[in-house]
Amino acid sequence: MNERFRKLPYGKGIGMACSGYMTGAQTPIYWNNMPHSGVQLKLDRGGGVSVFCGSAEIGQGSDSILAYIVAEVLGIDPFDIRVVTADTDLTPVDLGSYSSRVTLMTGNAAIQAAERAKDLLSQAVTEKLEVPGSRLCFADRRVFDTENPERGVTFIEAVWLAETKFGTLGPSARTSRQRRRENSKDPGSVLRRLSVSPRRSPKWRSIRRLAS
Repeated sequence: MNERFRKLPYGKGIGMACSGYMTGAQTPIYWNNMPHSGVQLKLDRGGGVSVFCGSAEIGQGSDSILAYIVAEVLGIDPFDIRVVTADTDLTPVDLGSYSSRVTLMTGNAAIQAAERAKDLLSQAVTEKLEVPGSRLCFADRRVFDTENPERGVTFIEAVWLAETKFGTLGPSARTSRQRRRENSKDPGSVLRRLSVSPRRSPKWRSIRRLAS
């Protein structure tokens, strides 16, 4: 640029940018009877767990949170988790990465799938240790008796026991589609979606004021 036309300091300039944000998408964009999201786990004999999910990572950590959730439930390290996402040949259905829904939907499905895996492992370890399942704790890559922590098995051994008892370990879970939302300005519909009774909710009056 010719110096005599320069108005701004050296190294400064004027640019233009734009962005888009989808709003009002509290429910699935695709109206069908498919679930919101699905998660399937695969436990292997080396103590690793694979998480299969159809959601797409868009830079907000939704892949990482799946590993953290499953690891927390099963008492293992996130580094023991392999996450496979957004591959339609391998993963369960997911209705898209939009409207801040991914962690909520896939995260809840991951919790349910991990709890089902934990239940299978608990049943097998209960028989081995001859203690009630309610006394078992999953932590530090072990499954042990809370009343006698020295008595337990490693997570790998728990997987061996469960696979011997049940066969291949691949529990899955999904979050279901919700009905169409009612009039968003109806404070009662807001509370119903929160599973709160309007008469008992301390926030009823404030929600009602916002809706009016």
